[in-house]
Amino acid sequence: MTSRIAFLAILGLAPVALLLLWPKVRDRFTTADVSLAVVRQPREEVLVSGRIMNSGTTPFSLQTLLIEEPGQEPYHRVLSLNAENAFELTLGKPVPGSYRASLLIDKSEADASAPAKLLTTPPLILNAQGASPLERVKARDYVRPRLLAVAGMCAAVWAVLLGVCTRACFRPALPLGPSPEQVSSG
Repeated sequence: MTSRIAFLAILGLAPVALLLLWPKVRDRFTTADVSLAVVRQPREEVLVSGRIMNSGTTPFSLQTLLIEEPGQEPYHRVLSLNAENAFELTLGKPVPGSYRASLLIDKSEADASAPAKLLTTPPLILNAQGASPLERVKARDYVRPRLLAVAGMCAAVWAVLLGVCTRACFRPALPLGPSPEQVSSG
């Protein structure tokens, strides 16, 4: 009976535990994020913010954003990170149309021939009143090989535990009475 309870616990609680732990796991494997939002306080403006969590990124280094605003051609903006490797850029008063921001990541100066990798937000579309169905749009970049390795290890441990519990669950039950030796001696 207890092996069946353990079987059900492992089968049901392991995925639930993974869902509850996902925000912490996600933060451990995030290399960069960028968000685009309309801020209403203290005044109405469009704000681009984000962080770079790469181990190779130094505080106060220069980073490049590609900004797309309504009625303008996309343009590049160079900005400096702060001490926590974060950045913030105000684009001004919101106008109706589509906004998008892209952060240039993983561009090494040693390999200039490699294509640049952009982390791009989904479009933030503002109507004529300056309102949007979305309050904020966000994009994240992850260390995918490490994330997949950890996910694979978790799946392997779950499968082993599931196999052990399955084997214990379907093993013939031991008799509850006294053994034949105890009956004959006693």
